[in-house]
Amino acid sequence: MKKIFPLLMGFFGLAIFLPSILAAQDIDGKWKPDWDNLKNHEAPEWLLDAKLGIQYVGAPRNFSDQDYWHWSRAQQRARQLASRPDYESITEIDRKAKNLNVDYVWPIEYDNPKTALQHYVELGAKFIVSMEAAVIYGTEGLLMTKAEVEEARKLGLKVGLHYNFQRWGGQPSIGDPGFVNWMIPSLKKAIVESDADFLFFDGKQLPSSYLNTPQLVSWYYNWADKNNKEVWINDDLGSEFGPLNAPCDVIGFECMVPDRVSARPWLLWDCLRNEWNCWVNEYGMHVRTGDKWQWMYKPTDELLQVFLDAVSKGGGWLIQMINTEKAWKTLAPIGEWLKVNGEAIYSTRPYLPAAENIGLAPNRAEVQLNGRFDPALKTQDWWYKWSFVYKESLRNAPWYLNKSKDEKTLYAIHWGWPGSAVLLQDVNPVKGSAIYMLGSNEKLEWKQIGKDILIQTPKDKPCDYAYSFKIQLKS
Repeated sequence: MKKIFPLLMGFFGLAIFLPSILAAQDIDGKWKPDWDNLKNHEAPEWLLDAKLGIQYVGAPRNFSDQDYWHWSRAQQRARQLASRPDYESITEIDRKAKNLNVDYVWPIEYDNPKTALQHYVELGAKFIVSMEAAVIYGTEGLLMTKAEVEEARKLGLKVGLHYNFQRWGGQPSIGDPGFVNWMIPSLKKAIVESDADFLFFDGKQLPSSYLNTPQLVSWYYNWADKNNKEVWINDDLGSEFGPLNAPCDVIGFECMVPDRVSARPWLLWDCLRNEWNCWVNEYGMHVRTGDKWQWMYKPTDELLQVFLDAVSKGGGWLIQMINTEKAWKTLAPIGEWLKVNGEAIYSTRPYLPAAENIGLAPNRAEVQLNGRFDPALKTQDWWYKWSFVYKESLRNAPWYLNKSKDEKTLYAIHWGWPGSAVLLQDVNPVKGSAIYMLGSNEKLEWKQIGKDILIQTPKDKPCDYAYSFKIQLKS
């Protein structure tokens, strides 16, 4: 019996660590660990169709801003511990919390995965971000459980991983000896276990030669090909790359937008308040400036208008969510608007052609001119920066133009109620075709005036904020 017990323990240990061993193995394929090869990978069609993603924070709760900080820290730490093979569940972590050297300011709470994920569908999300590693536990989202990932996919949502290289809330961290040797296998293991549809990197303080991102990305692409998955990565691949020259599938602009239609897919990655979640601590102090912080939420109408502008320029929106009552109330009207107007957003492409040499708003010089940019601390007033992003969304207002992928239909979105009639310039619909406003069954009267069309609007408003005209361009 003494001989059998060690043998059984050996098999048990192998069963625990086998997924990690398998995940760390190289996978042969056409993708090689050099950027000249990897830059040929393209973003999948599903992302170009999706337009809207949200970082997962669980089911809605009515926390205040500071209460959320405490709750989310406990939730994320429990989820990370529960994912280890030597713990059975989050429930077990809760029982053992006092012995784990973790400060549980808030008790751990449990959600029904279906109920929780349905709320993200109601907001209009098409993909969900699971937080694999954050600067500080919980501040940028939660690590999704296996049940939550499975339920998300049942609801038609894509699921991917967010990985912050800095990892200040856990060890090891970027720059530590052995960090990369630990990071690569652990991230591969997470990819395999979650069947990740994308990788969203963050915190590129060191070059890709240190981070070994070419090796990781080539492995990920080959793994995806082997499993018939269409995947993507963003641009935070190393400190040597700027936002416009990284060899990635998708550019992730942090509170920035291009000034024209971009040929490269991009996401506006942004927060709902006046700062990223991780830079304000449990005492309500900004960790970079030491100032007492007052949270301010971006208005719903500004968020929606910036989103419409982004979609019309070939982009999408990735929301850093916070589980506060105010955050859910801020986004709920956008979800309601998408229920009426989703046809004009999802699976569309920009109506206008892509431009060369696009600029960004705001640019670095614009922020510095205000005097709020501190090069020493590398901080900036995100509320002020948002004003440039919002101002850019107004430049082409009131119209935001998208087209169907077959180019037969134009979706002309007008910001604000246009009144009894509206003029749309440089459009030539199919003669005699019907024009409708999404959300209304009323066939609208219209007439061609030179290169423009004059459209009579419906009697009743089908929604708030903006109104989508569906126009046939080709038979």
